[in-house]
Amino acid sequence: MTSKTKSVCDINDRNGDACTDAQADIRLSVENAHADAEELRECAECELCGKDIAYSGKGRPRRFCAPRCKTAFYRAQRALKAGA
Repeated sequence: MTSKTKSVCDINDRNGDACTDAQADIRLSVENAHADAEELRECAECELCGKDIAYSGKGRPRRFCAPRCKTAFYRAQRALKAGA
């Protein structure tokens, strides 16, 4: 018996091929997302000066190359908001 809210396929499911294809599509989209995230980590640049930033290997990638760039960026953002 098939259900519209079912999240996995049964062995005896009549729509087994469609369900298997859908699972393969989901698996492929997850693999693509991982590859995209890896590429973003490898080519990260400082948001202020544009200098390349090395990825340490864990956690999310850094946005700024140095504390001074981070401070300057946030001060500039605050000045823009105050002026607008």
